Amino acid sequence: MTISIIGDIIDDEYWHGKSNRISPEAPIPVISDVVKSHRLGGAGNVWQNLFNLTEDVYLYDPELTRPHKLRIFIDNYLISRIDTESYQPVNIDLSQLPEDTKFCILSDYNKGMLHNSQSIIDELNNRGIKTIVDPKKKFDKYKNCWLLKTNKKEFEEEVSAKINDIDIEESMKEISIKYNIPNILITTGGGPLFFFNAIDKKVKEYRTKVSRVIDVTGAGDVFIAVLTYLISTGNTLEEAIAIANKAATLSVSKIGTYAITKEDLNDCIH
Repeated sequence: MTISIIGDIIDDEYWHGKSNRISPEAPIPVISDVVKSHRLGGAGNVWQNLFNLTEDVYLYDPELTRPHKLRIFIDNYLISRIDTESYQPVNIDLSQLPEDTKFCILSDYNKGMLHNSQSIIDELNNRGIKTIVDPKKKFDKYKNCWLLKTNKKEFEEEVSAKINDIDIEESMKEISIKYNIPNILITTGGGPLFFFNAIDKKVKEYRTKVSRVIDVTGAGDVFIAVLTYLISTGNTLEEAIAIANKAATLSVSKIGTYAITKEDLNDCIH
């Protein structure tokens, strides 16, 4: 069984330095002793997380020019981010996916890889492949997916209201029916996680324990990677959500785009 990933691969670059003085040219810090590093972000980070857990993972990579994000830190504090990117529509050839693909993660960062997300989902459904979506666009672009994992900001934009001002269960039920999505998850960035299942027609709330938040970059990638891995290995969706929530909480205590390890996952399970 293979887990496939389709989405926007981002080149994350990090500059870590220190500063002991202010520039005479402007009131800005002068950075010295810079250490540079690169990591995969976006769909690439989802792949890295899964690859740390299993070799049965495939990343669709058209090898095009990737969006680039440069993050600059002084003494581990992020002071600036410089983005170099353009919208580049890509036509996905689904015949390149391994034949034994059972789950496909669509990691959408709205850079063009999933510009025709609806047709991709429909074709994957025809092949009996369950689609797990991390969205960036309006939810009508992901009709008929098996699971939609959204965040508080995206959900509030969809319902045009603050999450505390609505009946969360009724709103999730309406979205599930409207877009034919049987499983919906809402993460709230340190607050509770909400899960709606179309069969039970109930919302289950998972509490999130965050003791130290340093950097939320890539936490959603960790969550969706761990969730899919656990489902693929026989865990129930409810079990997978609880453990993935712990894994994402662990990732926010790290600086930059963090990829979970098997040891981390074992700690989350036990």
